[in-house]
Amino acid sequence: MMNNILDLHGKRHHEVENDVARFINDSLNSGLSSVDIITGYSDKMQDIVIDVAKQYQLDYVIGDYNNRGYITLHLWSY
Repeated sequence: MMNNILDLHGKRHHEVENDVARFINDSLNSGLSSVDIITGYSDKMQDIVIDVAKQYQLDYVIGDYNNRGYITLHLWSY
């Protein structure tokens, strides 16, 4: 079964775009409806994840009231 969380802690910015795209593709192939990507509080990391989400035309939400260190991607919008 596919994990619905990708943790980017410890990743370098130049690695993230490919990792996120691979995770999205795997998640779509697994039939998941949404996934979380843990970005921490790095604006740059969040920008990279959002750019990839936009390439796939996915809806996304940045964190919640208490924790803005992750992004939820809604795969059903694909």
